[in-house]
Amino acid sequence: MGAADVIKKIKKIDCRGVSEKISSSLRAHMLGNGRKTAVIGISGGTDSAVTAALCSTALGRENVLGIILPSPATAKSDIRDAEAVISKLGIRGITINLSDALKEIEGRIEKHGKMTRVEKGNLMARLRMMALYSFAHSEEGIVVGTGDKSELRLGYFTKYGDGGCDILPIGGLYKTQVREIARYLGLPKNVVEKPSSPGFWPGHVAEEEIGAAYEQIDTVLWCIENGWKRSKIEKIAGKSIVKLVLSAMKKSAHKRKMPGVIKV
Repeated sequence: MGAADVIKKIKKIDCRGVSEKISSSLRAHMLGNGRKTAVIGISGGTDSAVTAALCSTALGRENVLGIILPSPATAKSDIRDAEAVISKLGIRGITINLSDALKEIEGRIEKHGKMTRVEKGNLMARLRMMALYSFAHSEEGIVVGTGDKSELRLGYFTKYGDGGCDILPIGGLYKTQVREIARYLGLPKNVVEKPSSPGFWPGHVAEEEIGAAYEQIDTVLWCIENGWKRSKIEKIAGKSIVKLVLSAMKKSAHKRKMPGVIKV
């Protein structure tokens, strides 16, 4: 089996069955926790669009609140796409521009030292999560995360930012599978095919920052998950890609764990 065979196998999923299972689990989670509303940050990207669509099916569109949280780095096209997703799904939507708040906090921090663009991006992600949790409280709801399996395994998320949530509906799906679900759900083509981006700075593209395409990443992750030996994975994916993925997983291990407790 070569790389093309692996990615073909990954993409060949029962979109209807998977969507129904996720929706059923979402309903059970909400009922079990006595919550009313699913609060989701809508970025205009594939992951948040799929998550919102699944929540709408599971809970009813009136019980889903999509919040657009633009910053100075947010492209106008992303805002338009986010608005289009909210409109298409018929869910409730709110836009809160965080630019002024972000500028204020950055200014106070930078009095003590210059921030990198990654640090500014992480600050932005955490500010967005603060807003989502505020609405989750007032709506008697939960914050629904939009991270997929590829991002979670790589650690490609901000700790206590987009990594902070109450449930991850698509956390069991590779990025390439999420796009297949998006097509099945009939989401806007430009949203389905849009390059993934955390939107930390203008022109920010996830694959460029990571250093590999998601099809390459998912191939390696799938092989690891299915118990393939490293030497075998390297033959089909390449040593550099395997090294990149394994290194990212190791460095981000702390993100997937609860904080350590010092016993006394």
